[in-house]
Amino acid sequence: MLNKVAIGLLLVLFLLTSQIFSSEILKQVKIYYEDKEQIINLLSMHLDKISEGQDYIEVFVTQEELNNIQSEGYQTEIIQDDIVSFYQSRMAAKDMGGWKTIDEINDYIDNLILSYPTLVSSKISIGQSLEGRDIWAFKISDNPNVDEDEPEVFFNALHHAREVITPEVLIYFIDHLMANYGVWPNITELVDEREIWFILCVNPDGYYHNEVIEPNGGGMWRKNRRNNGDGTYGVDLNRNYGTHWGYDDLGSSPVTSDETYRGTGPFSEPETQAIRDFIEAHEFVITLNYHSYSNLLLWPWGYTQAYTPDEDIFYEIGDTVRNMNGYAPGPGWILYVVNGDADDWGYGEQTTKNKIFSMTMEVGGGSDGFWPPLSRKSDLVSENLEPNLFFARIAGDIYSLRSPDVPAIYLPSSVDSVIYNVNWSKSDEPNNPAVYYELVEMQGETIGTDNADNFDSFISNGFNLSTNFYSSPSSFHSDSGNGLNNTLTSIYPIEVTAGMSLTFRTYYNIETDWDYAYVMVSTDGNSWSSIPGNITTNYNPNGSNLGNGITGYSGGWIPATFDLSAYVGQELYFRFYYNTDGYVVEPGFYVDDIYPVKTYATKTIISSTIIDTTYSFTDKPVGTYLYKVRAQDDENQWSAFSPLAETEVTATYICVDTDNDGYGDPGNPTNTCPDDNCPTDYNPTQTDTDSDGVGDVCDSDDDNDGIEDGLDTEPLNPNICQDLDGDGCDDCTIGVDGFGPLPDYDTNNDGTDTDADGICNATDSDDDNDGVPDATDMNNTNPNICQDLDGDGCDDCAIGVDGFGPLPDYDTNNDGADNDADGICN
Repeated sequence: MLNKVAIGLLLVLFLLTSQIFSSEILKQVKIYYEDKEQIINLLSMHLDKISEGQDYIEVFVTQEELNNIQSEGYQTEIIQDDIVSFYQSRMAAKDMGGWKTIDEINDYIDNLILSYPTLVSSKISIGQSLEGRDIWAFKISDNPNVDEDEPEVFFNALHHAREVITPEVLIYFIDHLMANYGVWPNITELVDEREIWFILCVNPDGYYHNEVIEPNGGGMWRKNRRNNGDGTYGVDLNRNYGTHWGYDDLGSSPVTSDETYRGTGPFSEPETQAIRDFIEAHEFVITLNYHSYSNLLLWPWGYTQAYTPDEDIFYEIGDTVRNMNGYAPGPGWILYVVNGDADDWGYGEQTTKNKIFSMTMEVGGGSDGFWPPLSRKSDLVSENLEPNLFFARIAGDIYSLRSPDVPAIYLPSSVDSVIYNVNWSKSDEPNNPAVYYELVEMQGETIGTDNADNFDSFISNGFNLSTNFYSSPSSFHSDSGNGLNNTLTSIYPIEVTAGMSLTFRTYYNIETDWDYAYVMVSTDGNSWSSIPGNITTNYNPNGSNLGNGITGYSGGWIPATFDLSAYVGQELYFRFYYNTDGYVVEPGFYVDDIYPVKTYATKTIISSTIIDTTYSFTDKPVGTYLYKVRAQDDENQWSAFSPLAETEVTATYICVDTDNDGYGDPGNPTNTCPDDNCPTDYNPTQTDTDSDGVGDVCDSDDDNDGIEDGLDTEPLNPNICQDLDGDGCDDCTIGVDGFGPLPDYDTNNDGTDTDADGICNATDSDDDNDGVPDATDMNNTNPNICQDLDGDGCDDCAIGVDGFGPLPDYDTNNDGADNDADGICN
């Protein structure tokens, strides 16, 4: 009986405790502000901020907080009078409204490991929460329990306990990998070649607490469950990381009761300590921290309105993801400034660990909130599948997202030859080499006034054309909004001469002493400095002026003058820069009629598919030519253009050239280019081996050795002896002594012509030309050897002189004597 009473008392106590924790009704409210003082005052209250607009912030507040806000004169709009009841009204009648409990998340991990033991590692407790709950991590790979030398990527969820959609996004991704491994080659390759780590719940205490206070779902607890010792609980884990922890009291709060309370110091909480130690034990390329909501992809920096050195890579990632799920990309401060968050530490800490491209995905829109209807689950998880696959894939080569290096162009200042080359450096960044180059040629340079009717002479990053102009038809406008870092940069540098100033007309309405425009100059297009002018100030009451700032209201279109005498003799690029903070929007900064600006009469793309780092020009008319080049990688990304290079062609060349090889047709009296030794065959080298005036391209016997090139084993060397018929007879003297393939084959391969009559012995009927046919010649290779042709013993040496011969004067008695020397043998 006592046990039953005790159990009953404990149950009542539990219910009362739960009621206390959930007794404060939270309202979703928009609070409108009129000026900077009002927004600063609102931010100092450290309200539970959801989002912000141009003239309002949206927050969760209690009735007491709302009363205080309204008492200070703020206009408010109640979006939901009781956000928990609103969330519950669209949920199923199940535990957690149909969303997973902490036990169900852990059960999912266990079942996953049992179902796919060859693809999912054993679960690893990376540490415990304040209340002793394990924080589980596991890996997906083809050898999941082996630490392989493969790119690592890390996905996690539930830093904030009320963001129930976030583990579901990862579970959907995991299930997709498992179901399609071995089926889809791209999934199989991804799992085989990556180590993909997951933590489905970073904040198990806070998540469980929502189960306690709102068992049917809709719990709004955000922080962990740290007892702060003053009657308040919880530290915001995403304000507790080391980099820029406590940077200011806008991006986090020192007040323990606030939702963004940052803790007593960096990594004061066991949950963030566990994440830190886990990450430092690995070499993650990418970390994805899943949050909700706002339909955003965020990256560093969050602590201030600035960009990291890798903004170009983050931007390419964001632009790609936006095309996949429609989420707006940008640095963390585009939502609101945050310090001590996981992204700034993940990227910014590069001493105790490697640099990580750490990002946050904010899942869902305003209508989804922190507890979306279950009917939205399918859409929210599926819209992030392709991005998750993309993150895992680019972890293998993230620098390929960066555009190639800008080539450096090399060109002589003047040329007086028919052919000249434009050369440039190879863009050989090892992580992202160039595969093509684009060369552009320009002529007709003039320096004048740009009336802002197009962007031909400027590169715009956020500026646009506006019909609010000084001179028709338009002006350049900085745009207006919070968190802008927009630029308008001249494409072509101007050489500063004595007395030169940068002048333009401007109209501006910029939040006074908080937002600023600047005029900046650079000698290299990379390093920029602001310069003073007649409309600038260095007054800096709020620490927002970078120096020589333009702020306040111009009162209409006014002239602006910026002296350039400090830069005489140098080439300068100009830039207009507009920078705004996160609050109070004014119309912005307009410029028109800018002087001096370079323009060009013609711009010609020579080629966009050049593989080499040189390009040859032929027959250019006299004139000034300017060139610029850019590189393209295998992702079809272009680098910026190189600085301009200029050359002066000083000789006039007229060249009628049928085959277009740079050499003119012979006999044309108008040509000033050299004659072509093969006028109908493309022959830019004009090679002529035998110097006979006929180029090798069209010469049938290049070495003039009498052997046509098709038969000549050494067509470019007349001194090489040859044996055309392969019989061993040396044919070097062909055409002189008659040797050749036919009819005089040296069939016995002795290579001999005894009597030098041009007929090889093999086919000569009288090799020694002694008048005695070889068939009857006792020595057919020596005409001086005496012979007895009829075999009668009579010496016939004097044949033709003494009448000896085969017939009729045979020595019939075979004595070989002719006593009377009458030419008749005895």
